[in-house]
Amino acid sequence: MTTQLPPTITDVHTHRKDAGRDAIVNLSLDEEPVAGRYYSVGIHPWDAAGVTAEQKDRIALLAENQAVIAIGEAGIDLVHEPVAPIEEQLALLRWHIELSERLRKPLILHVVKGLEYVVGLRRTMRPVQMWIWHGFRGKQAMAEQLIAHGIHISINPARRPVVPVEIPAEYLHYETD
Repeated sequence: MTTQLPPTITDVHTHRKDAGRDAIVNLSLDEEPVAGRYYSVGIHPWDAAGVTAEQKDRIALLAENQAVIAIGEAGIDLVHEPVAPIEEQLALLRWHIELSERLRKPLILHVVKGLEYVVGLRRTMRPVQMWIWHGFRGKQAMAEQLIAHGIHISINPARRPVVPVEIPAEYLHYETD
């Protein structure tokens, strides 16, 4: 069964610690969730090199908290430095997907030049939880491809004021990241 986001969420991804109660704040490993707020937790692909078992254990522990309603941001980034080898990024993304599925929490994705990897994992792993591609800046054809694979799209109106025309409302989310 796919877990949906609470209907009060209007900001599916932010790093602003002062965000309102309608936002999902990305929690760092050294923070604790606060009751009455919403969080996501994960290891960003920029930090994928050399992830330790202790870091994964900490993420898994935080993810079990009721205030943590999403996993991530996690994903593939083939552009920004330092970039871990693709094998490390894929292994870490698979781990996040498995955590998302086990805890029945949506997955927030950070993807740069990694569409084919994400779609491939979606096909082979067959997850049932919602995936949200955050920070979408692609064109209509890419939006259509994501939706065809059941991947939701989140945009920041300040960075992308024009939404691709044909994104069904149930697949479109907003963020301030």
